[in-house]
Amino acid sequence: MVLQSLDLKNFRSFTETTIHLAPQANLITGNNGSGKTTILEAIYFLTKKRSFVTRSNKHLIQDNAKESVIFANLSDEKHSITTMGVSIQPGNLKTKINKKEAKTRDLLTLLPSNVIEAGSSNIFLQSPPIKRKFIDLGVFHVEPLFLDAYLNYRKALVNRNAAIRHNTNLTIWDKPLIEYGDIITSYRLIFISVINQYFESISNEFFGYSCSIRFYKGWKGDNFIDAISKNLLTDKKYGYTQLGPHRADYDFFSKNGSVKDFFSRGQMKVIYSIFILAKTYAFKHFLGAQCVLMLDDPLSELDDDSLDFLIGETKALDVQLIVTSIRENSLFGRLNPKTFHVEQGRILEA
Repeated sequence: MVLQSLDLKNFRSFTETTIHLAPQANLITGNNGSGKTTILEAIYFLTKKRSFVTRSNKHLIQDNAKESVIFANLSDEKHSITTMGVSIQPGNLKTKINKKEAKTRDLLTLLPSNVIEAGSSNIFLQSPPIKRKFIDLGVFHVEPLFLDAYLNYRKALVNRNAAIRHNTNLTIWDKPLIEYGDIITSYRLIFISVINQYFESISNEFFGYSCSIRFYKGWKGDNFIDAISKNLLTDKKYGYTQLGPHRADYDFFSKNGSVKDFFSRGQMKVIYSIFILAKTYAFKHFLGAQCVLMLDDPLSELDDDSLDFLIGETKALDVQLIVTSIRENSLFGRLNPKTFHVEQGRILEA
């Protein structure tokens, strides 16, 4: 599937506008604050029901409007059209595919998307819960059963912690905790292993040596059941379950050690971009679907060599590319894109 057209109504600065996209490369230009990133945010929200800019959906609704609507036409290889839309109201979201109510998992698998946004390389410095959420959303893209296992694990964890605090029988909650903990960990490991294959190969092309992603399951050793049993007294001492998938983490390593200790800001941006490319590769690997990859103002943080490398890799991945930039000239020759200009709440096709 590729994104053929996007309609916005009362979404941030756009009262009502439509953009018809090319299946390969698209370039959106405009001054700072004109709404370039808003286009990417709308596509991201449509495919994931969440923004990469804000945590509050109310900021997405234009002032004095009751709701914001994002609507899109998707086209497959046979030129069949699928429609998808999201209605955003205060405290309420409605999603539809082909005019029928749809669940989040339906949106995720229909049009996989990734975004490399400005300033995004700080993922390396984020806390483990934020980093886990970043990976888990990708796992959910390719394995819809992951969500059910995750929710069941969280339920077992909450109840086991309550049993620890009240000194009641833990056995009833240990079984589902271990069962679902093993399931979500196996899904994470499979997803990260596919990402790592591409990540190591492409980082070696750029840096001359391979970088890798190292994943910590949330406990040491092979078996979760053994870790839980051995740590029981410590859990009771502190009043909560200390080991498990809810403590999982991962880090990025170069030949010298963790990249956050040795890489410059520019190198961090490159390695993060490679990571997003690797996630996109994983989507194509598991789903066999074309993906939408969005680059938000790459000229602001990447030098010419890094930018050429990144764009070359996106072409090799065969994704639908949507790039924003203040300047057109530096990117036009690299992309040969369909070009748009954003100004005063309007999108003008060049």
